[in-house]
Amino acid sequence: MTDSPAIVHLARLDADESDVRTLCGIWGHASKRHTQKAKQGPWVSCPLCEAAASFLEESKSAADQNEGAESWT
Repeated sequence: MTDSPAIVHLARLDADESDVRTLCGIWGHASKRHTQKAKQGPWVSCPLCEAAASFLEESKSAADQNEGAESWT
C-alpha cells in the first residue's frame, strides 16, 4: 500500500514562526512532525504556490530593471 503524496506548499512564517501563510493563500500552523513526514516523501509541489513564486520572481526582476532605468533619466 502506498501513501498518497503530500502536497508541499511554499509559505512565509509569521514573526512567531508558528503561523504560516502559503503563497496560494492557505493559513495554518507550522508543524515539525508534518514537515519531517513530507520530507520523507512521496510529495508533490502545490502548482498554485509554484505559479505565485514565479510571478513574484518575475515582478521583482521587472522592478529591478525599472529601477535601473529611472536612475538614467
